[in-house]
Amino acid sequence: MDHGDEVICLGKGGVYKIRGITSNKSNENIIEKPIPYLPGVEIYTHESQGRGYCYVPAESKNSVIIVTDEMNKILKVEGNFPVRKLQYSPLGSYLLILTVYEQGKNEDNLCVYKLGNELKLLFSFPFRTNSAKVLSTWPPYRWSNNELWAFKVQDTCLSIYDGHTESLDNPIETLTFNKSIQLSLSSEISNKQDLNNTYLNFAIVAYYSNPNVDIYIYHIERNLDKISSIYLINNKELSEVQQAQLSWNYNATSLLVFTQVEGETLGKSYFGSSSLHLFRINNTKTVMPNDIWSKDKTSESKNNISVSNKYNVKYIEVVSSSEGPVNDVAWSPIENEFLLCKGVIPPELTLNSGYDGSPKLSFGRSRRNTIRWNPSGKWFAYGGFGNLAGELDIWDVTKQKLIGQTNASCCITLEWSFGGRYLLASTTSPRLRVDNAIRVFRYNGDLLGRIDFDTLYSAFWTPSLLSTRGNIIYRSVSPGREFKPKVTPEKQVYRPRWATSDFAERMRVARGIQDVSKDVNNQRKSRSEYIIPGLPTLEASIAATKKNGPANFIKPKNRFKKKIEQNDLNMNSINGLVNNMSL
Repeated sequence: MDHGDEVICLGKGGVYKIRGITSNKSNENIIEKPIPYLPGVEIYTHESQGRGYCYVPAESKNSVIIVTDEMNKILKVEGNFPVRKLQYSPLGSYLLILTVYEQGKNEDNLCVYKLGNELKLLFSFPFRTNSAKVLSTWPPYRWSNNELWAFKVQDTCLSIYDGHTESLDNPIETLTFNKSIQLSLSSEISNKQDLNNTYLNFAIVAYYSNPNVDIYIYHIERNLDKISSIYLINNKELSEVQQAQLSWNYNATSLLVFTQVEGETLGKSYFGSSSLHLFRINNTKTVMPNDIWSKDKTSESKNNISVSNKYNVKYIEVVSSSEGPVNDVAWSPIENEFLLCKGVIPPELTLNSGYDGSPKLSFGRSRRNTIRWNPSGKWFAYGGFGNLAGELDIWDVTKQKLIGQTNASCCITLEWSFGGRYLLASTTSPRLRVDNAIRVFRYNGDLLGRIDFDTLYSAFWTPSLLSTRGNIIYRSVSPGREFKPKVTPEKQVYRPRWATSDFAERMRVARGIQDVSKDVNNQRKSRSEYIIPGLPTLEASIAATKKNGPANFIKPKNRFKKKIEQNDLNMNSINGLVNNMSL
């Protein structure tokens, strides 16, 4: 059994727990839908370390039930307003509970609780939920991956706190901007030269003027005395941007910014445009600053943030807006490289360097648009979803070899299991309101099971316990499960069912050809069964040829020649009469 071999499905009927689907050995791939173990529940989330979960019960939309698997303890939070969202911190130490915002009644609608033997409310603050754009910035209060720092985004301000703070009164630093902002955090990195020093980098997108944005990159570090210092590395303005998606590589040294412009806002293309930008963070002792970066840092002087003399950034435009659309991009989980799918259908898939953005390897062109890395970093899934047919390929990056292939049509979400041996493909509502289902595939493309739902909102693998993650071994392809490509049959010329060799032989005989082959296909019907109206049988044609000879068939041509000569004579007589009458 794979680690975390359990799928949680949230649907209209409640929460379903699916077990054993990866070990299904029956011939039936369609599995009967199980009974929900939490009937009627619509809001549910699992702790990322696999130690518990929480949900809003069906009988009370104003309360939250918190279940801790390790301590086998159940906690309950009662409120006066309906719950909208739930969110755990990365290590499961804290829980965010968002309720409906009502001015004058429930303005501090986002509450932060500390989990333990008892539930403790730390603080709360306003977060309006009546805007889809605001909900896209969820969560507004987030922690770094090891919970050393916490970041609070509200309107145009970013406040940075100690990760275990119990008050919002004393932030480490507050950054203020003129317009709305978007935050992206890298992973925490321990300094190899100074093990007591831990740092991370974070980026802020400031939407100053449409369609331009500013990218600010910061560095925060913490010493042995738990004192944090924040530095501005640099900032850069990007043009023709309406939306930006930011993603860091595994060691926080490179940042990808995927920008988009929807529709014909700029009057260039009906389908909009997209581009990809790479920001490489370097040590100033070894790399000179990039000339393209802005030298004017006065816009940040009001934040009293020092400019870093230790780090600088190199900027590279990987894909410009004129080079075609960027369909998908994804960092490798173990290397400083990323997969890039770009261009019109069929786009090209390349493996690019995270240092300078240059392509290292091409996987060719195909009708695909979605990339999902395996947790091992050795395989990846490459599918064509949305308006494409759902073809799905599984590649081995190290061997540059296709190891699996299948079809996952109408797939909305695609996710690898924690052990990296299985893929979960889900068709969910409201993106598609019909054919909602989950399908589980082995890495070589074998379909292990499918479960249909009337309405399915989400599906995901249950997080494996932190204690078992260190025991996961990412194995190579198992013997006997090697991928065997399907042999495409050679195209054949269409022949009607009645067009047999007997008919061809009969026609040759009728034309007087003597060297007729007597060998016919013995697997077909006997000659006597083929009788075509208007033509003599084969036996009658052979008998007539032997009796009269082939010359008998040429006589119609002689008769036709005599008829033409007679017609010419008649025409001459008519012409003579006409001439006499004219005289």
